[in-house]
Amino acid sequence: MKQMAFGLADSDGALRPSGNSAANEPLFDLRSIFAVLRRQRMLFPLWWAVFGAISLAYLATTPERYEAVGTILLGGDARLNVNDIGDVGPVTDANVQTALQILRSRQLALDVTDALALDENATFLSPPSSMAGKLIGRARGFVGSSIDRVTSAVAPVAEVPADVAPAPAPDPALVAEERRQAVARMLQGRVVLGRVGDSSAVFISMVTHEPDLSAAIVNGFISAFVADQLSSSFEAASRTTDWLQERLTALEADSREAALAVEAFRVENGMIGSSPSVLGDENMSRLNQALSDAQAELARNRALVAAYDTALALGPEALVSLPSDERLSLPGDARLDNLQGELTALTARRDEVSRNFGPDHPQVTALETQIIDAAERLYAEMEQRARAARGELELSSAAVASLRQQLSDTSSALDGDASAQIELELLERRAESLSRLYDSFLAQSQQTDYLRSFPVANNRVLNPADVPRSPSGPSTTRAIGVAIVLGLMAAMLHATVREWRDTALRTGSQVTDTAGLPFLGYLPKLGSSKARIIPAPKRGGSTAVDKTRVSVAPLDGTSRYIETLRLVRRAAMTHPPSDGGAAVIGVTSALPNEGKTFTSLQLARVMASGIGPVLLIDCDMRQAGLSRLLRLGGEPGLDRVLLGKGTWREATKQITGTEVDVLSWPANRDRKQAGEVLGSVQFRDLIAETREHYTCVILDLAPLGPIVDAREMLPMVDQVLLIAEWGKTPRDILRKIVREEPELYDKLLGVVLNKANLKALRRYARPGTEELHYRNYETYFR
Repeated sequence: MKQMAFGLADSDGALRPSGNSAANEPLFDLRSIFAVLRRQRMLFPLWWAVFGAISLAYLATTPERYEAVGTILLGGDARLNVNDIGDVGPVTDANVQTALQILRSRQLALDVTDALALDENATFLSPPSSMAGKLIGRARGFVGSSIDRVTSAVAPVAEVPADVAPAPAPDPALVAEERRQAVARMLQGRVVLGRVGDSSAVFISMVTHEPDLSAAIVNGFISAFVADQLSSSFEAASRTTDWLQERLTALEADSREAALAVEAFRVENGMIGSSPSVLGDENMSRLNQALSDAQAELARNRALVAAYDTALALGPEALVSLPSDERLSLPGDARLDNLQGELTALTARRDEVSRNFGPDHPQVTALETQIIDAAERLYAEMEQRARAARGELELSSAAVASLRQQLSDTSSALDGDASAQIELELLERRAESLSRLYDSFLAQSQQTDYLRSFPVANNRVLNPADVPRSPSGPSTTRAIGVAIVLGLMAAMLHATVREWRDTALRTGSQVTDTAGLPFLGYLPKLGSSKARIIPAPKRGGSTAVDKTRVSVAPLDGTSRYIETLRLVRRAAMTHPPSDGGAAVIGVTSALPNEGKTFTSLQLARVMASGIGPVLLIDCDMRQAGLSRLLRLGGEPGLDRVLLGKGTWREATKQITGTEVDVLSWPANRDRKQAGEVLGSVQFRDLIAETREHYTCVILDLAPLGPIVDAREMLPMVDQVLLIAEWGKTPRDILRKIVREEPELYDKLLGVVLNKANLKALRRYARPGTEELHYRNYETYFR
């Protein structure tokens, strides 16, 4: 995969849709992104330097911080068992969270505050701040004071009545307590607590600007936590011991009362020395078992009779019409199952024959007779079984009634004799239960009393906080890393903004795709020595300019500049005028100072060297750029021809060594005459006459922007060459100018990008375009 499209949408700026439009191609791929990064590569070291300086300033102005860390191993819930002292119980997530909440509690923070006198420690209360912190604090103070001033100016000031007594002075003890609470809240916010992985250990971390203070605070939290756990264990043991003592006293009294009640009952009922009786348990058990069996048999017989009655209620006719896939719900019996199976088989056979051969088939009639016979035999068998089941049901009902009577008689006989014995057993059991409960509470009370004298917290300090020897911050590595990341982000943002704001034409694809115009090539930016015009000296070494000739410094015939002008010449010759006369080519630009005048001069030389005599006319009458360039601005020229004071042959000047004639316009001429001259009949006649004597007429037109001069010349020209300055002419302006002038688009020969930086061109080229390979042709232009 060579391209990865990002799908950045944009409007199609082409004026005329074409079959080879690049609208469906990805606007950005990886190579385009890399090209952007190469173009904007200087932004990265710039922003890295900025943020690097900021990070160095931060490191230089930020006070050092020291972090102390301590860890505690949790041992689960404290168990009130002497044998478990020192053991570590199972720890759950709930235990760890409970321990963390205890460490975050206000009471623990108050204990540490009191132990270390933090409410009087200036370093803890007012730690040194960095320059960035001071600036932010001053900015907040300024904003807050500004808001207060605005609020006080807008809101009315409440007047204090004269008879209101002043507020009493605050109580010093209350002020000290509020200060103590505020320091504890500050400590809660600055201490860092957490769990060590998935273990049952928790860590306590504190960062201050003094190493001793950091270690002291962490160790203070550890000591306060252990002391809190011991205190909690002692309080729990004390409360448990007190409650057990109360229960032991009550149980002792209840046990004594229960024992006295047993003895009193024995004496009252004359049961002294008698042994407990089973109260006829064996006889009652036997009768109950027999009754249960009889009731089960009765239920079975009832269900059997109900099943038979349900089946018999259908009648023999229902059995005949019973589908082959349905069976009667009857108790399991081999005889009945066989009869039902025979009936089902016959029914299935009848249905199959009826489907295959029709209901009138003789075999269907025979099978129906067999089905009726089988149904009658099944019905008769069910009637017989139903009569037998009803008889067994009557016997079972009689047996159940008899057993119930026997059980009732036996129970009545034993009730009178056993009631006293039962009451005695209940009293004895209660006395025994109270005695065992008293013994258990007594043993537990002894354990808790021991724990109260020796409280235990199942937690262990794994690592007390040591005084840190090296600062934990500010971290140089982190500051440099943040500076690199922020510099990269800022450079990317800056590069994005610059690319977004860069709307100038730089590549031929921008001309064709964005503006929808034909592109002819690049004219590289020339040095001052190559672009300088050299007057031709007269004979004898005089530096005065010849009245009939002008000399121009020639360009290298193998240069890329001349090669592009040859492409323009070829494009002009490919589309000659329809009347067969000389082509009239207008050279213009979108904005001033884009090099159209120098380009028109060099184009005239290239055209003359290829197709014959060329006439170059300065039609930018407001600036007379061509005349000034050739140092002909003070001499009469086109103005005399249009006023009828001379012929165009007398006004032209020839460039030495070429077949280019120049018709200039005086620079000192009134600019107000430009509009009238360009639209005059004399000028049209001049163009028509010169076309008969030259192979090409080139007009150096005014820029197209807000000036109308060049637009009035469009009907007189056959082709228009549009010059745009590389890296400066906006795409939108060029597109707008061509869109507003349909005649310009129809006569447009093409667009040439002037003053192109060919070394930087590759960085702006789209993937797959010819600009990427320009450097491969450098050997042709050396």
